Amino acid sequence: MDNSANQILQLILQKYHMNLLAYDEDYLMKTIHKRMAFLQYKSFDEYLLEITYNQGEVHTLSDALNINYSQFFREQQGFFALEQVVMPSLFSQNKNNREIRIWSVGCSTGQEAYSVAILLHHYSVLTGKKFRYRIFASDISISSLEYAKRGIYNEHEVESIRYEFIKKYFVKIENTYHILQEIKDHITFLEYDLLDTKTRIPTESIYGEFDIVLCNNILYYYRDEFQKIIINKLVKSLSPIGFLITTKSEKMIVSKNVELKNINVESSVFRK
Repeated sequence: MDNSANQILQLILQKYHMNLLAYDEDYLMKTIHKRMAFLQYKSFDEYLLEITYNQGEVHTLSDALNINYSQFFREQQGFFALEQVVMPSLFSQNKNNREIRIWSVGCSTGQEAYSVAILLHHYSVLTGKKFRYRIFASDISISSLEYAKRGIYNEHEVESIRYEFIKKYFVKIENTYHILQEIKDHITFLEYDLLDTKTRIPTESIYGEFDIVLCNNILYYYRDEFQKIIINKLVKSLSPIGFLITTKSEKMIVSKNVELKNINVESSVFRK
């Protein structure tokens, strides 16, 4: 890493106790350059001076590193596998009708968690099977979580949703779409840092044992050693019959770090 860039990260760590060294170097450098361009700085020295005296810029940089882009049913292959493979398998093994527990990791503004809840409700209606489920949706960004909790999206944000789902699970008010409270009631949004070494799971989930863990578009933003930390944490959080779902592009990252069975060739769905 460029020495000047390393100086920036070390200063942030020492002065503000924020560790940004976990991020992939290329991604980190690209984000720093974007902030420098926005502030019209041409050298790292200028930016170093900025963060020395402006803690607000440090938080802005940290927020920029935390990906907050999300979309309903974004990973189509993953959601297809969830609907056609994972859910039928889970419910066939759930003989005692216990609560199905799901962890949406890095949920951003909530679209992934709501997408899963909609699919679960839809599956219940199609099969005529009633079951209990709880989705724990975590993110490190408080502002993203507040947005997610509202469950209100604009027309552009719901473009990728099936028309039947929009009609059934949203209420349109002027130019905004509001998630039904019936869906929201199944989701707990909570702040959680994946790299927190003191905890194995979000505290609010109590004991983990998740039947489905979704970790999409997260792993490749971190350095190799931190990818391993995250993956091991996710695997340990799975129930004995649990599934880990990531993006297809992150399949190799998971495979090289843990011994899991990839059960779906077209997507990245794993089991112990």
